[in-house]
Amino acid sequence: AALAPPLLNGSFYKLQNFYLENMQIDKCYYLPMIDVIDARKVNYAEFVNKYMSQNLPVLIEGIFDVCNWPCAGDWVTENGQPSINYIRQKFGDSKVTCTDTSKQIYGQISQREVSINTYLDWWEQKKSSQEECLYVKDWHLSAEEHQKLCKKRDGNNKQKFSFYETPLYFKEDWLNDYFDKIQSNKKQQKQRVSSNEQKDIKTSDYRFVYMGPKGSWTALHADVFRSFSW
Repeated sequence: AALAPPLLNGSFYKLQNFYLENMQIDKCYYLPMIDVIDARKVNYAEFVNKYMSQNLPVLIEGIFDVCNWPCAGDWVTENGQPSINYIRQKFGDSKVTCTDTSKQIYGQISQREVSINTYLDWWEQKKSSQEECLYVKDWHLSAEEHQKLCKKRDGNNKQKFSFYETPLYFKEDWLNDYFDKIQSNKKQQKQRVSSNEQKDIKTSDYRFVYMGPKGSWTALHADVFRSFSW
């Protein structure tokens, strides 16, 4: 999430040009030009009517002017690189699943579970693009940190851990709203969600963090249940 702004700058147009120049297709079937809108000027109703309901792609600028994203500052150094020291200090003990994208074949994914500390050790020692290229996927950081806050406050924490704010256009998240309601009902009934805390976290929400060095990637895919969870 924190690395998205610099990586997304102009990426669609580069992808479109690459696609047209390298794929053996009839150029009559080109990708359409994409609108660029300003989040400070386009309200929710306009966005829904013009883009969401029409199922049209759009690039959005000015998000950081209307949303609070602490990770865009905390997780990044002054020169725009990932702040490995900060991530290690805050989340080093977290367990995450990572895949080796240097060997990934569609439908056949090699993956393993490691701690963030172990993963960052690998990242700092990586020297060649020919080596394995590990990519962290489906990290339930929000749920994990919220659970820690609840423990510190004897289960009475009403404030969620937050390192980003979902933009207004995408706040109608039916999937996470459903899971949040389940969690809330079980806490009100004073039931344990699960006897296995790690399993509890992995089934608690669909708010994921993904991260990896240059060269890591994920295959073209549709999100779980065709949702667009943040």
